[in-house]
Amino acid sequence: MAGAIDGSGSFPDFLSTLLRSQVFLLFHGDPPANPDVAGMRPLVLPSSQGIPSVCIFTSPERSNEIQRANPEYRTGLAVDFRWVLRVVPPDLGIVLNPGTKLSLEQPPEGARGGDLHRVRVGWSLPGRERARRR
Repeated sequence: MAGAIDGSGSFPDFLSTLLRSQVFLLFHGDPPANPDVAGMRPLVLPSSQGIPSVCIFTSPERSNEIQRANPEYRTGLAVDFRWVLRVVPPDLGIVLNPGTKLSLEQPPEGARGGDLHRVRVGWSLPGRERARRR
C-alpha cells in the first residue's frame, strides 16, 4: 500500500491485491451470539471531505487508535473486501486505514463494484498518476 501511495509501486497491483483480500471492520456493540453482520452497524466517520464513510482496515492492529476513540465499536470482524463493496450503501464512501499514514478514501460514487480508480484522501491520485501530497 505504501508503494501505491508514494508512487514507488503499482497502484493497479495494490487494488488487485486489495480486491482479493480480507479487511477488518469495527461494528457497534458487543459481538452477537450469531455472527450475522446483516443487523450490525459498522463504524462510519466523515472523510477528509466530510463525506460519511465506512472505516475499513488492512489489519486489526491498524484499527487500534480509531477503536480507542470510538470505544462503543467493540466488535471487529475480518471480511472479504469485495463483500464490503457489495454491501456499503450508495450514499457512503470508504476510508481505508483512517487515522494512519497509510490511509486512502473513496467517495460514494466510486465505492461500488470495485471501481476504485478515483481514490482520494490526504493524497491526490488523479487518474492513475503518481501520488502526491495535497
